[in-house]
Formats: sequence, structure tokens, C-alpha cells
Amino acid sequence: MDFIKEYLNKPDFGLFLLRLIVGVLIIAHGVNLFIEGDFKSTGANMSLLGIQFGFMFWGFMAALVQTVCGFFVIIGFLFRLSCFLLFFTMVVATVYHFNADHDLLNITSHAIKTGAVFAALLFTGPGTWAINGD
Repeated sequence: MDFIKEYLNKPDFGLFLLRLIVGVLIIAHGVNLFIEGDFKSTGANMSLLGIQFGFMFWGFMAALVQTVCGFFVIIGFLFRLSCFLLFFTMVVATVYHFNADHDLLNITSHAIKTGAVFAALLFTGPGTWAINGD
């Protein structure tokens, strides 16, 4: 029982586990955006923030941020920058879902929860189990 208590009292392991799970899930979403290749409709969500140009670029960037920054979150490299970019991506997703009147509990809440995780990780940092524990 002491072994279990000692093992469960590892906040850096908990942070790594959170980074791993959330990172894999956001990478899967980014890869799916690449597979679909519909960057223009994804990027068009920037119009909700008043940006009326470069929809293909913004859609590609959303897919790239989710894929690359998701990986960086897992390994703990450029961690805070990656969390910030992923948080901003989730803010845009949340605004989109609210604007589209999607179901708050089943659809919109996913972007809100994911954004909250990246915001919290932005403040906690990656822990010691990271390439550069900034």
C-alpha cells in the first residue's frame, strides 16, 4: 500500500500523463484536419474575430498548430508557446460553436474544456519530465 501511496504522490508524472493524453487527442484532431484538407472552411472561422482574409492560411495553421504543438506539449518542448497557440485555437473553436448555436453540453463544451486544459498547463508548466522544463 505504501508503494501505491508513494507512486500516486508524483505531480510530475500526473502532468506528463495529462500532457500525453491531451496531446494525443489534439494531434488526432489536427491530423484529421490535414486528411480532410478543407482548410478554407476551418480558416473561415477567423471571420468571427473580424479577420476577413487568408482563410486557407488560417485553416492550415489550425491543423499545423494542433499537430505540431500537440506533439510539443507531449514532449515538453516550447511548452508555454504551444499551450498558448492551442488555447487560442480553442478560443476560435468555442466562438465558432457558440455562433453556430451548437449544443453547449455536447459540442461547445469540448472546445471550452480543451481550452481550459491548455490555459491551466500554460500556468503550471510542463513539470520536470520535459525536454526543456520551462
